[in-house]
Amino acid sequence: MIGLLGMARKSGQAISGSSIVLDSLDPAETALVLVAEDVSAGIGNKVQAKAERAGVPCERIFDKGLLGQVLGKGERSVVALRKGALAESMKKEIFRYKQIAGES
Repeated sequence: MIGLLGMARKSGQAISGSSIVLDSLDPAETALVLVAEDVSAGIGNKVQAKAERAGVPCERIFDKGLLGQVLGKGERSVVALRKGALAESMKKEIFRYKQIAGES
């Protein structure tokens, strides 16, 4: 999953930052929203609610430090992946992870 997120960054398929993601959340272009597990409840709930209203899957994964590190930036609490093969692969890997971890 970390490798896929890194490839999404390099290919311009990832946008990050809660404000940017909230402002640009478009179900025609956004395939998946990732929210850091250690994000504040207010931001996490706001992003998740908007993603649900838009019909875009939203998953809580990793922490802010790791998301930022993979994206080559400071801490990031929210990342959105644009529609495409990388986002679809990420969805599959998250599903597999949840099955293995007993979360699904």
